[in-house]
Amino acid sequence: MLANPETKIDRFVVEINASGRVDLEQIGLDLIYISFDIDVFDMSYAPGTGSSEPTGMSPNELFPEMRKFAATKTIVGFDLVEYNPLYDNRGQQTAHLARRIMLQFLTGISMKKAAMDPNYIHPRVAGDP
Repeated sequence: MLANPETKIDRFVVEINASGRVDLEQIGLDLIYISFDIDVFDMSYAPGTGSSEPTGMSPNELFPEMRKFAATKTIVGFDLVEYNPLYDNRGQQTAHLARRIMLQFLTGISMKKAAMDPNYIHPRVAGDP
């Protein structure tokens, strides 16, 4: 139940466009709740989901966009859906990916609080010596 029944809630579904890029700039709202579906990743990265995507994205493609999005918007909540530990492999690969997803969003939120450039990537992550 909303605290203020006059509050309007808009729902956006962010789709991956034909070039494999995510257009996150289309969302112009101030307060955003994210429901992240883990089966957007290729099945080789996320086997622990009920509906694996054979031609999905890789974490390297999506993580910078997720971090940048969280660094430019005000995230009020987050959930991760479609993770099924019963389907995960012995190394808990999808569980580790879910942890990394959470860390990317938390890093972006921290970058916003610290007023950092949303496009900043640490030199070690970028591969610079």
